[in-house]
Amino acid sequence: MLKPLNNRKNNRYARQDRLIAQVLASMHSADTEKPSWPAKTLDISRRGLRIMGGDSLPIGAVVDLWVEIAGLKGRFHLNSEVRWSSMDDRLGYIMGVELREGLGSDIGHWERLFEKKPSTRRQRKTNDAWGNAV
Repeated sequence: MLKPLNNRKNNRYARQDRLIAQVLASMHSADTEKPSWPAKTLDISRRGLRIMGGDSLPIGAVVDLWVEIAGLKGRFHLNSEVRWSSMDDRLGYIMGVELREGLGSDIGHWERLFEKKPSTRRQRKTNDAWGNAV
């Protein structure tokens, strides 16, 4: 079963899933001219993600994310805002994004992932919240 990384309001879960990011709005117009770019999650929560990528995003930028969770079909389209950014010598750029409500967002479906509880005794023993065998 997934173990939370800390005791925050929303538990974070270590995951390395693929995502595509695209800046929609930023204080610097050049940021919105970049095409979408690939990144990976480091951890996820009900209302945020820590991601790593080859590019840095400015704090305050509004970013669309398309997240692919391993073991689930399709992608989650999520609206977010960059809350912090730093450089790690090993991993590259690391950013924290806070998820927001938005038109066309899958935020409701995303949040339900963190509420999902196995329905049978057998499932509780064999699956995590995403249906993966543990």
